[in-house]
Amino acid sequence: MAHLHQEKASQLYVPLVWLRDHCQNPQCYNKLTNQRKSNTVDLINKACITGDACITVEDQQRLLIHWADDLISEFTADGIINTSITDHHTIPKDIFMWNKRKLLDIPRIHISKYEFAQFCEMIIKYGVVIIDGVEKTASATEKLCREITTIHDTYFGAFWIFSNKSQEKGVDYYVYCFSKQIDHHYLEGGPAEHILNTITREKPVIQLDSYGNVTQIRFNPYDRAPFRSLSTGVSSASSARSTIAFYHAYTTFSKICHDPRNSVSIALRPGSVIFIDNFRVLHSRTEFKGWRQMAGCYLSRDNFLAKARPFLPENLRRFV
Repeated sequence: MAHLHQEKASQLYVPLVWLRDHCQNPQCYNKLTNQRKSNTVDLINKACITGDACITVEDQQRLLIHWADDLISEFTADGIINTSITDHHTIPKDIFMWNKRKLLDIPRIHISKYEFAQFCEMIIKYGVVIIDGVEKTASATEKLCREITTIHDTYFGAFWIFSNKSQEKGVDYYVYCFSKQIDHHYLEGGPAEHILNTITREKPVIQLDSYGNVTQIRFNPYDRAPFRSLSTGVSSASSARSTIAFYHAYTTFSKICHDPRNSVSIALRPGSVIFIDNFRVLHSRTEFKGWRQMAGCYLSRDNFLAKARPFLPENLRRFV
């Protein structure tokens, strides 16, 4: 165990196995690809020293470790602190939690001023972005989407055009309104963004990370599989009570989602492409009259975030 202390009130015990695991000696780490070279099967055995004299400090900052297998590791105090301490982080303030009062309009970018870095920051911050001035064709919409990241294929196809006169019977094709929902909420790796332009598995409704932050919402009152929550025998009454409790909670959450104070209404015009974070922002629409045609697709979440991270400021990059 290594013991770092700079002040009486600030000390840190670091296990030798952690130090060996984070060694950046060329024998252990490929700096070109940012990958470890160890498969960890012998990590514990290699995290050994022959005595306290094998750990030395130079210039009050550099920590040198001479391991029993003759490998030498070098660390800095700041480097250890920055990569070892769990900060129990919460969602940064830059992730804007909005409602109708806080967000008067959807963030917009005109296609003539479009920059990928700006788009990334806005979609992470607000969960929704509109790009205006796009050519009013499906091909132009698809080209823009593919420039952003890989399109996520679905049973409708990779990119689709639909209207209220289409033969398909999905809810989106009808003229009446549909309420708040998340698309493909049952998928393990659901699409990142739901894009529109005018021209089953059991998962939690609210998913949290290890710090208690909300990381994904799965709410779609239409596309729900049978709720297999009941059991027979001695646990039947208990499972029935749990099911009732779930429906009470689901109803409460639905009321929050449908509260007009928590939504922003827009009129989507031809040439405006809306990008929606499908893990965070629910979408719906009101009833309309006449004929309407839409083009849309889903973007791969993993591919988008991998491409976006280098363009994000540190506080947002850590969140995604």
